[in-house]
Amino acid sequence: MKLLPYTIKVVDAYSKGLNQIKILKKGELDKIFSVLKKVNKDFKKNRIKNPDSAKTLTGYFKNLKKIDEKLKIAYNEKDQLLTTTRLYMRDTGKEIVKEINKLGKGFLFFAQNYRNFPLPGGGGDKKNEISSFAHIGLSFAEELFDDLQILKTILKHIDKNPLGSVNGYGSDLLLPREFLTKELKFQEIQINSYYCLKTAGKFENLFLDCLFQTILTLDRFFLEIIELSQKKKDFLRILSKKHDLNEMIKIKNHLQTFYKNQQNLKKFAKESRDGKKLNFKTLEKLLTENVEITLQSLKAARIFLKHLKPNTASINKLNPQFYNQNRLSKVLSLGSVGNLDLNHYKRSYFRER
Repeated sequence: MKLLPYTIKVVDAYSKGLNQIKILKKGELDKIFSVLKKVNKDFKKNRIKNPDSAKTLTGYFKNLKKIDEKLKIAYNEKDQLLTTTRLYMRDTGKEIVKEINKLGKGFLFFAQNYRNFPLPGGGGDKKNEISSFAHIGLSFAEELFDDLQILKTILKHIDKNPLGSVNGYGSDLLLPREFLTKELKFQEIQINSYYCLKTAGKFENLFLDCLFQTILTLDRFFLEIIELSQKKKDFLRILSKKHDLNEMIKIKNHLQTFYKNQQNLKKFAKESRDGKKLNFKTLEKLLTENVEITLQSLKAARIFLKHLKPNTASINKLNPQFYNQNRLSKVLSLGSVGNLDLNHYKRSYFRER
């Protein structure tokens, strides 16, 4: 269902293309626009219950049989779905870019606010090691910034139009692909039609592989916060009753769905290469679920970060033999591992748009 607005855009552009090559007349085009407008209106008012976008549109066009037949002259479900998912990834990818940037800045502010708070090392041989909350915070800021750059590169690659490939083997019905590309605001054309139709799942897989890097970052964040805030260490306090430790554990566990979906998408992409019959509802489900998990987890991490504060009571109980004032001063001083040049990260993030 999440892909329906993008399917509407694809059918709209596709119909205009058929009009340009004289398959559809102006009056027929107007009737199509009228139907698409109604579909869009019903979608916004939550009147559409069928999760299958293709079947939904078929139902709306049942009273325009002759026009629908013309629409299907060059129609290929795979062709249109690939374009739909490409538009969806392009738009949601931009939204994820914004969320990563916001969270990265959140870690910068966290590091700035708590740069003078020491953070003990782990147990065993590391129990006497010391760092700071700034050090940990900036590790996430840097990791997210790397994730951000990778995602931007992938989005440039995704921004290619496959619409108009028809059956993939060539056709005497040449849709105006340059026009379709401009109409859908793609930056480039995915040129070879056989390549277009034999790569179902490939672009989607690449996109989710990229998001997987951010999921790994978030997984590490949730794990470390859970460990630091549990009674065994108790070096962090979560100040919100609503956003507590149990909620964080649930969100972290939900990331397992992303991992399972990603493996299934790789299987889908391989079956596409092997020429097997594909269930495109599976592609839609895997893609949209993982995008939602990514966005929800990024937003949740930003909320949690705002409610985290070092537990000074536990920190003050640190063994003074190991955490003496001279040593703390060295660790927490500007330029040490505790700060790692905070200004460098600020320059990196705040020049991002």
